[in-house]
Amino acid sequence: MEPLEEPEYSYLTDWLVSAYVQIRRARRYEQGHPLPLALADIAAFADCYPLPCSRDLLNRAVFALDDEELSSV
Repeated sequence: MEPLEEPEYSYLTDWLVSAYVQIRRARRYEQGHPLPLALADIAAFADCYPLPCSRDLLNRAVFALDDEELSSV
């Protein structure tokens, strides 16, 4: 069997995942249960850092990662 070809490294994907890790630190909890991240949490991050992509892409990526994380809780 031939070894699988490694995927091309994506700096944008790396940045989006790193941004999510920082943004999720603002997560709030209610009675011990994690609440979804709010648009205000993403906006607070976006106001502090230069963005290598559109705000729409950042919002969609963060919400998708957050949905995935919350579905596993």
